Amino acid sequence: RKTAAMHAIRAHSFPRKLTVQSARWLQTLRHVPDDPVFLQRSRIPTKHFQKSLPRLPIPTLEETCDKYLSVVSPLLNAEELKNTTAAVEEFRSKEGPPLHAKLVAHDKANKHTSYISDPWYEMYLAGRDPVAINVTPFLLLPKDEKLPNVVGPDRLQSLRAARCLNAAVRFRNSLSENILVPDIFHTQPEKSVTSTFETISKLAPEFVSWYWAYFNGAYPLDMYQYDYLFGTTRIPLKGRDELQKNPNSKHVIVAYKGHFFPLEVYREDGRTALSTPELEGAIQAILNSGVEHADPESSVGVLTTENRDVWAVHRDNLLRSGNKEALEKVESAMFCLSLDDTTGESVAQKAYQFLCGGANRWYDKSFTLIITDTSDTCLNFEHSWGDGVAVLRFLMDMRADAEFDRPVFPPVAPTAAPKPLSWTLPGDLKAGIKAAGDRLQKQTDSLHFETLDFQEFGKDFIKSKGLSPDGVTQMAFQIAFYLTHKEAGATYESASTAGFKHGRTETVRPCSIESQEFVMAVINKEDNLLDKLKKAVNVHSTRTKDALMGKGMDRHLFALRHYAQDQKMLPALYRDPAYTRVNHIRLSTSTLSTDAIQLGGFGPVAHDGYGLGYMVGNKAIQAGCSSYIGSAEFLKNLEIALHEIGRILGK
Repeated sequence: RKTAAMHAIRAHSFPRKLTVQSARWLQTLRHVPDDPVFLQRSRIPTKHFQKSLPRLPIPTLEETCDKYLSVVSPLLNAEELKNTTAAVEEFRSKEGPPLHAKLVAHDKANKHTSYISDPWYEMYLAGRDPVAINVTPFLLLPKDEKLPNVVGPDRLQSLRAARCLNAAVRFRNSLSENILVPDIFHTQPEKSVTSTFETISKLAPEFVSWYWAYFNGAYPLDMYQYDYLFGTTRIPLKGRDELQKNPNSKHVIVAYKGHFFPLEVYREDGRTALSTPELEGAIQAILNSGVEHADPESSVGVLTTENRDVWAVHRDNLLRSGNKEALEKVESAMFCLSLDDTTGESVAQKAYQFLCGGANRWYDKSFTLIITDTSDTCLNFEHSWGDGVAVLRFLMDMRADAEFDRPVFPPVAPTAAPKPLSWTLPGDLKAGIKAAGDRLQKQTDSLHFETLDFQEFGKDFIKSKGLSPDGVTQMAFQIAFYLTHKEAGATYESASTAGFKHGRTETVRPCSIESQEFVMAVINKEDNLLDKLKKAVNVHSTRTKDALMGKGMDRHLFALRHYAQDQKMLPALYRDPAYTRVNHIRLSTSTLSTDAIQLGGFGPVAHDGYGLGYMVGNKAIQAGCSSYIGSAEFLKNLEIALHEIGRILGK
């Protein structure tokens, strides 16, 4: 019944806007803006549905092998496809079944989690590449347009930061006390966004509560990742990092000009958040502290941008050199607040700053809230502990409270101004910091970030033609990639599996045989372009539904490979060049289906590829593109592709 019920999540046409609106309605209803302790007081406990969530299904080996061949086909020539087919058939009949049986047995013995959770953590934590840029996305909020009307330029940064801090602390309190509104996917809000639904849900025993929600067209989402949202730090160790949780933390770490200031954010009772005027006074004290920008040999934060093994060595050196207390202050903090100077006015310049921040960050923290002197507000987060669901929810709730219409009071000066942490840095550490900064500068100098704001049409027009807005946009990406590189490229689109217990993500593969047939038809100016577009979009929609239902092929193959690592030789499928090619992601894409975010972005996965964050709005399509090979030509071709699709659809 649970599997059938989860299919209903995607059975509704274009539910994302409905879901966001109904979820926001419930969160707004339970918002307590004048409460000094809590941000929300939910009638349904936050983790009420966790025990009865459906488990992430394991696809059959037959399904995965068939889908894999379908995904790799457009990337191979006839001879390569013949060789790959042979490898897949060997895996299907000989090498795969024992691995699949081992995976299923392990899954049955660990019903408290999902089959992908541990291997996924292992992949992230064992990765040795730097986390900055590579696996640290950013989310940029729209500006609070009311703020300049209530305070002068000298308070834009401090008041915005104080409001966000106060909201964040109260959000954390609601989460800790199990009274944060749970994440629920509402397909029938007339039934589930009601007081009656809340009352009966609260009374329903936890082990059956999911079924009650399902009966009312509501699908609770996994809340496990919220345990890592506050007080978590990724600790660098040789070979494999660890996640360190500090659930009782009462301070944040404020980064300013490369210096780090511990800031207590609770009153003496350890429960009540400092008021906005008190927090603003402390922030102004930091801004007025007179510190100069940390020099290139003492900007300790830049070490967190290094290769993980290199950073592990430096961290050990920091501990041996008498910096244990300073490190503990940073690593035990709830999160990092970075007070930045503005380095550019365009969206692209801001995105570049937030993606490549450098010395004024501690990238190992679960997330960093960045606020500039012009009140631009951004969040970036370390990816190993979780995905965008928890972060986006936190950011939306924080913003709603920070921008709530309240009186503005003068800042209250702290009795003792926050002091920057002091570091003892011997010569080899200074040299390491300088080398880390030089390496980061070289990387950021080679990174390009450009944006596209396409205003001709958006989801309203696409939906009026009976097509998926996301599918149509992905087909435009395929055209743009071919126009730029004259070949198809492996494409990744992230899909959340948060509808399942300890779900993470699954991969949608927009590049298909049908998408390439459509692309070539556009290039060759053939007839019947609309039919080919519809066919390609329908394939994409099917793959998206499969991914959201836990029926994609990528995570299954990844988990099977994890179990094959103990063998003397990996199965032929994993040694086949096609497996390398399909996982060499030339076009890594991720969408945000909310107007609460101005732009999201991340670094490219492959050195010869693109990192593409995009939003399909009602009337427009926005994209931010990062690349080491240049983004301008791709975005120019994307605009051409969108115009062509508009013409095909009769715009």
